[in-house]
Amino acid sequence: MTPSAPRGAAPRRRSAGPPRPRAAWCQAAPRLQKRPAPQGFTLLELLVVLVLAGLALALALPNLDRLYGAAARATERSRILDQIAALGREAFASGRAYALANPAPTAGTRAAEHPPAPLPPGFAPYPLELPEGWQVRVDEPILARATGVCLGGTVTLAHEGSRPERIILAPPFCAVAPARTSP
Repeated sequence: MTPSAPRGAAPRRRSAGPPRPRAAWCQAAPRLQKRPAPQGFTLLELLVVLVLAGLALALALPNLDRLYGAAARATERSRILDQIAALGREAFASGRAYALANPAPTAGTRAAEHPPAPLPPGFAPYPLELPEGWQVRVDEPILARATGVCLGGTVTLAHEGSRPERIILAPPFCAVAPARTSP
């Protein structure tokens, strides 16, 4: 025994070489070792995402059809208003006086709904091209002289299944403005 060792303790041995490997029972079991992170998605995760995407699509498709119809009606309305606003320019470009009046009744309409007004002498009917389902009605014919001056008036624009819209054509150029309604 060495004088520095406590009583009853075994003497310390010094190793002369590299440390010995631990016994097999001291090493961590393979099931307890840290596994690398997974590199993909599980089948369950993919199925949940597909079900959620299907539900979102089922909810969006009916609204998408309505949205497309509303966009088509807005485009048609804009084209009709552009034609009406061009009344004075067309009269000036062609050198003819035009009148925008109610059209003659067709097979699907009644004459009492919007009777055609007689045109003043010297005015030709304005060739307005309306998409299917649209109607343009005027209380009195809107006149545009051959000089391009529009005398103004009020137009009612209607599409089947929606509320009619009153539009004011302001002289002298038939500027289109929506009619103001009082609350």
